[in-house]
Amino acid sequence: MQKLGYIVTNSSVREIPNYIDVVSSLDEVEDKTKPILIIGYKNAKNGIKDFSILRKSVNDRLFWTFGKTENHEDYLTDIRNFCQYCVRYAISSVEYTYINVLTISRNTIKKMLQKLSSEDELCIYIGEGMVYCCKGNKVAGVSLSILSYCGIDYQRVAKIVTRNKKNKVFFSAKGISYELMNTMKNNKYALAYFLSS
Repeated sequence: MQKLGYIVTNSSVREIPNYIDVVSSLDEVEDKTKPILIIGYKNAKNGIKDFSILRKSVNDRLFWTFGKTENHEDYLTDIRNFCQYCVRYAISSVEYTYINVLTISRNTIKKMLQKLSSEDELCIYIGEGMVYCCKGNKVAGVSLSILSYCGIDYQRVAKIVTRNKKNKVFFSAKGISYELMNTMKNNKYALAYFLSS
C-alpha cells in the first residue's frame, strides 16, 4: 500500500500504522505532496521556513510537534491526529462517482461491464455490497444488489472483471489495517484507491 504521509524524526516512533513512513530528514521524503509531520522543536525550527512555536500547522501538508521528551502528551496526541488526518487528506483527493444503474438502460450496463474487462488496468474492489473500480484517483461505484435487481448477478460481475488479467481484483480488504478502515468511516469507496498501489 502506498504511504499516505511521512513523519520526520531522529528517534524511533512506535505504534504507527503501516501507511505512514518514518524518515530521518525532509530530504528522505519521497512524495512531498503528502502530509509531513516533523517531530521535535529543534528539527522543526531547522526544517520549517518562518517557524513559529505557536503554529503547529504550517499549511495543509506540513505540521510539527514536540518530541517525546519535550511534551509527551502533545507528542502522542499530535501523532494520532496526524495519522487520521493523512487518511482524510488521501480520501479528499479521490473523485468518487456513484453509478445508478436504475437510471440507465440494460445495454449501457452491459457496455460498462464489458469496458471493465477491456480497460488497460483497473483496480476493482468487490465487497461491502458494492463494486468499486479505480483508475488513478477516480473511483466509480455500482451497487451489487441493484445490479442483481436488474438481472445481473454477483458471479457474472466477478467473471467479467477478472477476464482482463491486468486488472487487480480484490474480494476482501485484507491488507488494509483496522485503524485505516475505522478512520475511513462512510468513505468505503476509497478502498479501491488504497488497494491500487
